[in-house]
Amino acid sequence: LRARGAAVGADEIIVTSGAQQALAIAAQLCFRRGDAVGVDAETYPAALDLFRTRGGLLRAGWDGVRCFYAMPAIGNPRSRPMADADRRALLARDLEVVEDDAYAELRFDGRIARPLVADDLTRVWQVGSFSKTLCPGLRVGWLVPPPAWHERATELKHASDLQASSLGQTVLELFLDKDDFDT
Repeated sequence: LRARGAAVGADEIIVTSGAQQALAIAAQLCFRRGDAVGVDAETYPAALDLFRTRGGLLRAGWDGVRCFYAMPAIGNPRSRPMADADRRALLARDLEVVEDDAYAELRFDGRIARPLVADDLTRVWQVGSFSKTLCPGLRVGWLVPPPAWHERATELKHASDLQASSLGQTVLELFLDKDDFDT
C-alpha cells in the first residue's frame, strides 16, 4: 500500500481470514440494518450477499447511501478499473467507502492503481487479500479501517475468530522472504 501511495503503517492493518472477513467487519461498522448501501450495477456477488445478510438495502450508485462498496483498481466481473473522474467524485461525497482492492495486482499492463485509501484515510475502509494473487486457499487478507474505527474493528475481529491462520501467515512470510512477490 505504501508503494502505491498510501501512508499506512503496519499497526494500522488488521490481518483477517481472507478479504471476505475484512468485508464483513467493515459492513458491520459502516452501515446499520435498513441503511442504503451503494454498489456498482455489476459487482462481486459474495459482497452483495454479505451486505444483504447484514440488512443493507442495495442501491446502484452513490446518491442517498450511507456507504459505497467499490472495486476501483479492478472491478469484478468486468475487470475494468474505475475511471479517474469517478474516483474523484466518489471521494468528494460525504460517505463511508469500502474499497475492495483484492484484484488490484491482477493487472498485466504494469500499472497498479493508487488505492482510494491513499487519498482519504478518514472514510475509506481498505480491504485486500493474497488469495487472488498468490493462492486461493491461503485465506490471508487485511482490513485498514479509518483510524477512528480501528479499535472497534479490532474488537470485532477478535470476537469472530481471535486470529487469522498462523500457518497461512507463516507460509506467506516464508514465501515473501524467499521470493520477489512484485516480480
